[in-house]
Amino acid sequence: MTARLGADAALMAYENRQQDYGDAAANLSRIGEVWGTIMGTPPMPPDTVALMLCGMKVVRATRRVNRDDLVDAVAYLMLTDDIREDAT
Repeated sequence: MTARLGADAALMAYENRQQDYGDAAANLSRIGEVWGTIMGTPPMPPDTVALMLCGMKVVRATRRVNRDDLVDAVAYLMLTDDIREDAT
């Protein structure tokens, strides 16, 4: 991973998206609740939601050249790591 990709992902995860959507862990928790309701299962944990969104970005990156998909994928991995670190 280039330093620029990591820096851009950190900016996305910790500044841009925070301003738009609020606290990432809380937002991912709400998404997990909605997904659980739709699937008829318990809520999905926020770290799992982040990994699934990362997976979506990876799939998109295999179909087209769009750097934003890579930035978003790395940002979701960073958020996954943060959520897991906060849980310990």
